[in-house]
Amino acid sequence: MLSVIVLVSVIGQAQFNLVLPVSIAEVSEIELGDIYNTKNNICTLTTISRTGSACATSDFSLGEIQLLGNEEQSVLIKVSGSNSSQVEFTPLLPNGTQQQLFSLATNASIYIGGEIKVISDGNLGMDSISYTIEVNYQ
Repeated sequence: MLSVIVLVSVIGQAQFNLVLPVSIAEVSEIELGDIYNTKNNICTLTTISRTGSACATSDFSLGEIQLLGNEEQSVLIKVSGSNSSQVEFTPLLPNGTQQQLFSLATNASIYIGGEIKVISDGNLGMDSISYTIEVNYQ
C-alpha cells in the first residue's frame, strides 16, 4: 500500500508603519475666569466665545496643548472631564465636542475650552479641576 502525503504552505505578509511616538505638552492651562457660585448655572468657553449664566465679567483664556509626532499623520484627540462636589467640567476641542481628528505639523498647537456647571453652592475662592487628553494615531 502506498501512502501519499501532500504538504501545502503559504507565506503571509504583515504590513506596518513605523511612527514616532506622539508627545504632548500643556503650554497653558484653561482659564475659565470668574464663575458665579449659583447652582445649575453654566459657563462655556469655546474658540469663538465665552457665554452662559455662570460667566462673570473677568479675564479668561483657552488652554493650549502642543503635539509632536510624524508630520502628515492624523491623530484622534479625545478629552474627558471630571466632577467635584461643587462643579462638573467638560473640556471642549475647537470643533465644540470632546473628540476631533487633527493632522500633525512640526509642532501642532491645539486650543481647548470647556464648560463648567455649578452643581452645588459651595466654598468661594480659587479652585481647579483636572481633565484627561487622549491622543491616538489614525
